[in-house]
Amino acid sequence: MEETHAERLLDELLDRGLVPGERIEEVQRIRESGEIWGALEYAMNGEISERWRSEAVV
Repeated sequence: MEETHAERLLDELLDRGLVPGERIEEVQRIRESGEIWGALEYAMNGEISERWRSEAVV
């Protein structure tokens, strides 16, 4: 999946109310830091796997 598709999917999840309310603020924070894959995973699972953490550039 390309990054633009991940952005669209995350937008759809948020627009349709499919992300639990307690996750939205953190999802937005992660997304704004440029970590779209981590934001998408957190939105869906409530956690970020070690794979994304190890690949993230901070």
